[in-house]
Amino acid sequence: MKKKSILFYETTLSYQIWGAGAAIVLLHGFAEDHTVWHKQIEYLSEDYKVITIDLFGTGNSKHLNKPVVEIADYAAAIKQIVDEEQIEKCILLGHSMGGYIALSYCDQYPNDLLGLGLIHSTIFNDDASKIMMRKKSIQFIQAHGAAAFLKTSVPDLFYDVEKSKEYIDAIIKKGSNISPATLVQYYEAMMRREDYTKQLASWNIPCLFICGKHDKAVPYHHSLKQITIGATVWFTILKNSAHMGFLEEPELTQKEISAFIHYCLSK
Repeated sequence: MKKKSILFYETTLSYQIWGAGAAIVLLHGFAEDHTVWHKQIEYLSEDYKVITIDLFGTGNSKHLNKPVVEIADYAAAIKQIVDEEQIEKCILLGHSMGGYIALSYCDQYPNDLLGLGLIHSTIFNDDASKIMMRKKSIQFIQAHGAAAFLKTSVPDLFYDVEKSKEYIDAIIKKGSNISPATLVQYYEAMMRREDYTKQLASWNIPCLFICGKHDKAVPYHHSLKQITIGATVWFTILKNSAHMGFLEEPELTQKEISAFIHYCLSK
């Protein structure tokens, strides 16, 4: 594994390179860092060049000091890494918030991608109730800090909390080191993101959707609405998972991602 970094708006953004071959870029979600992908890194790096990124304010990456930060800014930073590594085409997979960044990337730089994957994520923007929920979360974070917030919110991301206790504890421990300002910045950017329904209908690249049957963050019935929109859509349901299926059902997740990558590379 190689550890590298770039400067974006004079802010350090750290990333890692594993293995060799066709480029697969993995984007983690809210209050996570690249290590949440450890099972997929181990599996995919046997055959591919896997690039993982610690989004701003996580891992060794610094908080992005920009007055107003949009999801498109995060996507532009990813583009800078892709260009730095001289990658002409890649497959971009994002979990939750990472999926929103992947959508923005595809919208801005469609010629860079062989495939787009949304892992427990959605093309739809926040409705009024979701925005209200995020605003309440921001108030809680500002009043009580990151650790207290994650202790209440992370368990709800898993279907079998007792079985997943090790993962829950690890995410809370690492996430507690993220500054409240970074978490608020993420939420504010997510609340302002656009809807990508029209874009998905017009994109010609294959799109993978992996959803959890018990997901509360991106409800199952919500995910089903995405199936018929894109030209080439792969849709996988993890029946024993909530929002963290790549940890709860890693083998099935890896199987579906691997099949999707093979398809994208064979086109």
